[in-house]
Amino acid sequence: MKSLWIVFMLSLIFVGLTAEGITYPRQVDPSKVKEEWDPLLLIPLFSSFSNSVYTGNYAAAQENITNILISYLPESYRNVLERGASLMQQLLGQLNQTEALINQTETSINQSMFPEARKAISEARVQLSYANITYVSLLDAISVLPLGANRLSQSLSGIAEKIQLLSLTLNELEKIANSEPFIETTISITAEPLVVRWGHYLEIKGRLSASGGDPLPGRTVEVHVGDLIISTVTGEGGYYDIAYNITSYSSQLAVYAEYIPVGDDVFTYRYSKSDILNVSVIYVTPKISVNLNGTSYLPGETIMLKITSYIQTEVPFSVISAIGNYTGTLYNETEVDLKVPSYIEDGVYTINVITPPVGDIAPFVWSTNLTVHRLNLSLSFVLPQRLISGKTYIMNVETPVPCNLSVSSSAGEAKVEGSTIILQVPLLYFGKSMNVIILAVPADPSYSPVIITSSAEVINPIPIAVSITLGAVALLYIAKKLLAVSKEIAAPKLPSIPLSTEEEESSVMGGIYSQIRRLYGIRMEPWMTYREYLNKLAERAEEEIVYLLKDILYKLERFLYGGREYSSLLRVAEERARLLYRKLKSMIGGKK
Repeated sequence: MKSLWIVFMLSLIFVGLTAEGITYPRQVDPSKVKEEWDPLLLIPLFSSFSNSVYTGNYAAAQENITNILISYLPESYRNVLERGASLMQQLLGQLNQTEALINQTETSINQSMFPEARKAISEARVQLSYANITYVSLLDAISVLPLGANRLSQSLSGIAEKIQLLSLTLNELEKIANSEPFIETTISITAEPLVVRWGHYLEIKGRLSASGGDPLPGRTVEVHVGDLIISTVTGEGGYYDIAYNITSYSSQLAVYAEYIPVGDDVFTYRYSKSDILNVSVIYVTPKISVNLNGTSYLPGETIMLKITSYIQTEVPFSVISAIGNYTGTLYNETEVDLKVPSYIEDGVYTINVITPPVGDIAPFVWSTNLTVHRLNLSLSFVLPQRLISGKTYIMNVETPVPCNLSVSSSAGEAKVEGSTIILQVPLLYFGKSMNVIILAVPADPSYSPVIITSSAEVINPIPIAVSITLGAVALLYIAKKLLAVSKEIAAPKLPSIPLSTEEEESSVMGGIYSQIRRLYGIRMEPWMTYREYLNKLAERAEEEIVYLLKDILYKLERFLYGGREYSSLLRVAEERARLLYRKLKSMIGGKK
């Protein structure tokens, strides 16, 4: 059973290892292995670009270029493809410019403007020659791709056909422009009456004929009445006739006719234009006056418009502005009140008064500018120059009108009660300064809100008191240490060497100093060091006395600073001190 289980597991591992369809050598990183590149995949892209160019769909050709650039290509061919795409882009621009010039040529020929047509043909041939050079350069640039010369040429053959087609078109247009085989045309025009009232009809007549007076029936003629164009067709004898209802409020209308050949007439007849007739239009010009009660206003104030009409007809009118709008009916005189909104910003605003056209009454437009501004709010507020931490300050804010106040500070608590500001400086605030910001929003919208920022120095007594206390403690500690050091230097505390009970002094060293004072008159002063004392003693005492005392003090000093390690020196010092004491005492007894 166990052997069967092992065989089953080995078979699963084998199947997993052989499930992959592709294996890679151990020395190759599978993540970096790409599919094998097939250069023939570029042929459909080149063919699609060529077909788009041939059909004149340059937008699609531009998309084809993008698709070519994003297609996969080995790095060794990437520069070749980018160069080819750049030449394709350049070719599109040249062909597009050529077609634009061909369209310009056809328009010039239609209007019998042959010099202009010949100039456009010449410029188009230059662009087309550039396009042909670019096409040859494109074939040369991408010839290094492993596609084969014939296959590559066939895929881009639509470009060559497009260039050939445009060249043939230019040849045909050039023949027409150079030979000018067109028949001259003439178009006449009359208009009655030349002074017409608004709403009445204007009769416009004319005739279109070829050179020699032959009529041209069934041709489209465009009649211009001011900015309006009316198309009509010539009848028998080449005549045309229209009646146009005048609804224009222009005092003068330019009226003329044009014949623009279309269809087969494009290459047979020339363009012609009639004389221009000036037709006067009679209509009612409204006489309306508008007066304002001012030119500068505060928010909340009222703009009063007095509108007076001097025509005896009711007309609708509108007042239009960013401040407010109004619509009504005007007859003789009316007044309009517009209240300036409280939320409106300061600035210059335009007010228009408009009446629409009513029959033969022309429209009316009146316009003026006015200014909206706010008054400056004066705010009185005094912040002390110095603030003490832990204190509360009460300050009054004075304004000419009631205001909604709000306050904030960089530290501490600040609040508003009516027109009073209460500022509490935190006890533990250790900053050097504090900023207080006050915003005042007037209840009266004619005043502008104001923001005031004040700054004051902050003094915290805690650091000062702590510094003084710490300084005093430090000074006392230093003084104490200095005093101890000075005492150690001046007279270190040497071990007491007791005398025997039968002797009168309490200690050997005290007895030695006392005997020396009696014998030599030298006193151990508090400010003296032992060395100064010995030097002074050396001036008066015997050398043996000085040497013994010096040796005793040296050993005691070594014991004092060396501790138990030098306890043997203390015993030697004690013996010699007793010896010196008895010697000095005997010297005093001998003198007696």
